[in-house]
Amino acid sequence: PMVRPQTAPPALRSEDQAGGGAGSIVVGVRVRPLTVSEQYGSQRSLIRVVDEQVLCFDPACGEDLHVGKPVRGPHKIGHRAAKDQKYAFDCVFDSNATQEEVYQKTARPQVESVLSGYNATVFAYGATGAGKTHTMIGDRVTGPGVMVLAMEDLFAAIESTALDSSFELQLTYLEVYNEQIRDLLAPEAQLNAPVEGGGPPAEGDTAAPGPLTRAKSVGPTGGLSLREDACNGIHVAGLSKHSPKSSDEVLAMLQRGNGNRAMSATQANAVSSRSHAVLQITVRETAKTANVQANVRVGKLSLIDLAGSERASKTMNKGVRLHEGANINKSLLALSNCINALGKAKGGSNHIPYRDSKLTRLLKDSLGGNCKTTMIAAVSPARASYEDTLNTLKYANRAKEIKLTASQNSVKVDFHIAKYAQIIESLRSEVALWRGKFAEAALYNGAHGLPAHAPGGSDAAGSAGGAPASEPRAAQVAAAAADRERGQAAYARIEQTHGAAALALTQIAELRGREREAAEALGRAREGTALA
Repeated sequence: PMVRPQTAPPALRSEDQAGGGAGSIVVGVRVRPLTVSEQYGSQRSLIRVVDEQVLCFDPACGEDLHVGKPVRGPHKIGHRAAKDQKYAFDCVFDSNATQEEVYQKTARPQVESVLSGYNATVFAYGATGAGKTHTMIGDRVTGPGVMVLAMEDLFAAIESTALDSSFELQLTYLEVYNEQIRDLLAPEAQLNAPVEGGGPPAEGDTAAPGPLTRAKSVGPTGGLSLREDACNGIHVAGLSKHSPKSSDEVLAMLQRGNGNRAMSATQANAVSSRSHAVLQITVRETAKTANVQANVRVGKLSLIDLAGSERASKTMNKGVRLHEGANINKSLLALSNCINALGKAKGGSNHIPYRDSKLTRLLKDSLGGNCKTTMIAAVSPARASYEDTLNTLKYANRAKEIKLTASQNSVKVDFHIAKYAQIIESLRSEVALWRGKFAEAALYNGAHGLPAHAPGGSDAAGSAGGAPASEPRAAQVAAAAADRERGQAAYARIEQTHGAAALALTQIAELRGREREAAEALGRAREGTALA
């Protein structure tokens, strides 16, 4: 695996800093390199990247653009002029772009939004063999993809703010296969699940599955129900939920889920995804300083790897593979219809056909709801993929017109009086934590000859003998002072809350005494009633 460059973890920002409010879908286009077979015969690339935001489809040149067998004479059948059409997007990546570059410009801002309490979605769209799964998951040669990098940065940000906030994570991983929703992290739990959707297996399927195929029957072997209500929104009933504690646990879950995902080899792609994969992780952040009132922020990150659209004449699929391709095209057509309707909608008056497919129902909030969305359009520069590449660019260009309104999911929770004892214990734990840190800082300063009021610093030797402090030393002292002020502010908040919590404990004791007196009075009244 490749080593990532050292970057600062995503930061938690306020609502103003995170840029909430109305906006549009962020659209990026990634052009994959030509394969060895496509480069045979010096085939010219169909796409020319102009700069970081503009590309040219079917650029004009002095070459012969004749399609088909060589023909002598002035009139060449199949000859056509180049389109030379330019498209502008938020970001464009050529065939030399690395996985890290794609992630930094597309998904990393969304990770920061999730940590600030927003819903965010990143999904890859394009035809089969265009590089969607490579972008979202990655490989051992070019490095990890968007899903893996996003999880690493998410946990890095959580660790960097562990002293100020506590986080609760909830992860799910599912796939939409033949219009059935399956849990990729608990596939065995679906054997007894109620059947929803599906259809009979296609006739004439005599080909044995290849080594990359996960055998799945097309018939009704189970599926999870997709539901929607006012409290939970759109959710999948019976989907297993997991609470990972580290990025390594998430990577293990991703590997297990990808191993359970439907994959198969076709004529168009040696490793073709036969389903749409949706990874969702919900982050709940609460201030660590205990109080009778807590500010809770909840963000949800959805990372989606869509299956690619297919042409039966190109993939040469039959039987089960043909049935899978038909369902993939059906769901992607529904997604395209939603993109078209949302791009034309003004004032919310147009009908958006979300219910035409389970994929579009899952993406309802991502496409037109309370969410920040990034679309990564993967395209092939090969001339054999002319129509697919053109359609992908058209839909990506239309997706820029979709308007979204994102708001911060932040609520204030007033704790019940019965929770005050737990709050006091949290306060005592935090006091002990900061006192321990101050004691460690004092020991370190004493060992290195630093003043007691400036904990930290590793360049004490450089300033010995009365020499002026160097710039690195000054920066360390300033950071130590900021850390000390931060700890003192937290300690002050703890002291302020401690009095209220102690008073609450006194009130709890009084209430319990009154409860006992009321119980005794009730017992005496019952005895009097029995005697009467």
